[in-house]
Amino acid sequence: LMSYTLNKSGQSQDEKSQTYQPDPETRIMSCDVVKVNTNNSGNKVEYFVFLCCSDGYLRKVHISELFKVISEVALYYGCCLLQVRAFANSYVLAAGTNGKLRMFNLSLVELPIELSHHASGVNAMDIYYEPNTYMLYIITGGDDQSVSFTSLEIQNENTIEIKNKFCIENAHSAQVTAVQLTFDDESLCAYTSGLDQVVNKIHLRIPVAELVC
Repeated sequence: LMSYTLNKSGQSQDEKSQTYQPDPETRIMSCDVVKVNTNNSGNKVEYFVFLCCSDGYLRKVHISELFKVISEVALYYGCCLLQVRAFANSYVLAAGTNGKLRMFNLSLVELPIELSHHASGVNAMDIYYEPNTYMLYIITGGDDQSVSFTSLEIQNENTIEIKNKFCIENAHSAQVTAVQLTFDDESLCAYTSGLDQVVNKIHLRIPVAELVC
C-alpha cells in the first residue's frame, strides 16, 4: 500500500511542459496504469501511472516494484483534463474540456494526431485496441449531448491513419456521462447513457443510436 500526493517535482523536457506548481484545489479527474517489465526475464516490474488533472497537467508517476515513487513528469496540456486511457503498453490517449483527443507515447511525447470529438468537455471515453490489426476504436460522450466515434490504424508513432470517424449529434437530450464499447454477435458496438436517464445502443457500422431504455 502506498499513497501519492501531487507535488512540485514534476517536470518534462518537452518544450510545452512547465514545472508543476501544486494547487490545493486541483482534482485528479482520471487515471490509468501501464505495467512494464524492466529486464529480459520479465520477473521485475514497474508501473507508469498516468493522471489527468483539473489544472491542465497530464502527469506520469513512475513507481517501482516495491511501490516507491522513482520519478514524476508533468506535461501542460492546455485545458482541464477529463479522460486518460493507456493501451498497447505503448500509448496514452487523453481528452479534456476543449473536446479534443490527443495521443502520446509513454514518455509523454505527443504523436502527430489530434481528433476533434466534441464542442466542449469529453465526459466519458472508452477504447478497444486490437493488436493483430493495430486498430484502435474510440467512443466518447460529451457535454454537447453528442456521441463520437473514431477508428485508427496505428502502425507506429509516426504512421497513424483514420479509418472511420463520425459524430451522432444530440444522441441524448442532456450531457452524456457514460460510454462502453462491447461486442454484440461478434460485432463491435457501444452503449451510452447520460443525465437524461436514457440508455442508447450505438451501431458502429451504421452510425445510428437505438433507444434501449
